[in-house]
Amino acid sequence: MATKDPVSRKELLKPDEFQTTFGSLLAWAQGHQRTVFVGVVGVLVAIVLAFGLAAYAGHRRAAAFESYGKLQGAITKAVTDPSEANVKAVEDLAAQGLPSGEAGALAAYRLGAFHADRGDAAAAARYLHEAVDAGGPNLAAARYRLAGVL
Repeated sequence: MATKDPVSRKELLKPDEFQTTFGSLLAWAQGHQRTVFVGVVGVLVAIVLAFGLAAYAGHRRAAAFESYGKLQGAITKAVTDPSEANVKAVEDLAAQGLPSGEAGALAAYRLGAFHADRGDAAAAARYLHEAVDAGGPNLAAARYRLAGVL
């Protein structure tokens, strides 16, 4: 048989802590409507701004890796068929500028390795220095290739 906790009628009729806290908060909010409105709008603006910045950063990253993919394809084509047209295509893509962020570091490393394999030490050193300065996933490989070029 379960034991019963004796609860007095006075305790049962007394409002609980949640009701009193929520009631006082609601009373404060009704008395300070402008402050509450500005706070809610501020929070909403911050949330929208955060999502907007995240979407913008994602778009830039996707565009950078798309540019890196084009450069990687041109380098692969120039390595398999080292004709002047293919090498010029790589140089034209490199002249347009390297992508930003991690894709830029990868592109700089690939261009440095490409020029090192072709025997162009000056261009290889320039791109490998960019890859080392940018850091990223190929930092150790870029330093190793740069030491071989210099």
